[in-house]
Amino acid sequence: MLHAVILAGGSGVRFWPVSQRNHPKQFLALAGEQTLLQQTIQRLGGLVPPERVLISTREAFQPLVLSQLPELSSSQLLLEPAPRDTAPCLAVAAALIAQRDPEATLVILPSDHMIEDVPAFQRALQLASNTVHEHPDCMVLIGAVPASPATGYGYVEMGPHLNSAAVDDSTASPSVHQVRSFREKPDLATAKEYLSTGSFLWSCGIFVWKAKTFLDVLSKSAPDLSAVLDELMAIDRLQSPAAWNEVFLKFRAISVDYAVLEHAPRLGAVRASFGWDDLGSWEATSRHLPHDTHANVIRGQHVGRETANCIIHSTDQHLIATCGVEDLVIVHTPQATLIARRGDEAGLKALVAEVEKRQASRT
Repeated sequence: MLHAVILAGGSGVRFWPVSQRNHPKQFLALAGEQTLLQQTIQRLGGLVPPERVLISTREAFQPLVLSQLPELSSSQLLLEPAPRDTAPCLAVAAALIAQRDPEATLVILPSDHMIEDVPAFQRALQLASNTVHEHPDCMVLIGAVPASPATGYGYVEMGPHLNSAAVDDSTASPSVHQVRSFREKPDLATAKEYLSTGSFLWSCGIFVWKAKTFLDVLSKSAPDLSAVLDELMAIDRLQSPAAWNEVFLKFRAISVDYAVLEHAPRLGAVRASFGWDDLGSWEATSRHLPHDTHANVIRGQHVGRETANCIIHSTDQHLIATCGVEDLVIVHTPQATLIARRGDEAGLKALVAEVEKRQASRT
């Protein structure tokens, strides 16, 4: 059966001050009426029922998850006592689900993505699931057909078709290919070159694989992680959470890309177009919200003159008034106000670190 593992433990600091470490972006309604986590669950409708969903998140976020997803029980939360990147939590998720369903197929989903065409997205997931059923040793990633030469995403180079069925090479129809290589985030010239070849996809961080296959590869590629996992699975996490946490902390931090995917005997990539975006910044969110006649994105109370190309966000009834400004991000919350140059994500990250350092020194 198909099970879903949703990664919801991130900190979302680039959305400060709306996103805080104790209430990060996946629990916010940044692009619509529902939170990003709720949207992620809703996209699975018809494919994965709520009882086959597992949420990997931080201990501190348990109340947020259960309040936003009341259809889930606390046993469906994999609570990490401390972040260890994606390989450890996905290993635990695979082992927990395999205990109940040894032949389980897992779909791995981040909780902070934007997907505009849900039916097309579900077709891509179904194709990936069918591929894993046909080739149980294959681990499949979902890749989005690039809409622009983006420099903020990793890329996947496609090889020949993997699926045995007849294929349609139009970008509107999903198809599954062998993976030729992974590429780190490129510069603009390289990204343009990737697009010109038609052989590259954006790496979405969405995966489909057999739980058993994942655990088999892990045991060979990262035996130290596998050993900790064996020790962990001997403990009842619900009855003995303190002991479980103590063992979990033995995991080293490592991504699933380095721990497992680079060592997978067979990798496939589903090429699909479904309006995908990683909502990793204010800039990314602005691509999915209405713009006024001066290219401003405005949420909340605002009055402006000679204001252009700004992102303006207020979480309460606080009025933001602007005059003679452009290319700014202006965000007001009851706790803090941010004014930053638009597009300076590195500067914003450094600023948030400085704010947190100063706040910590006052406590």
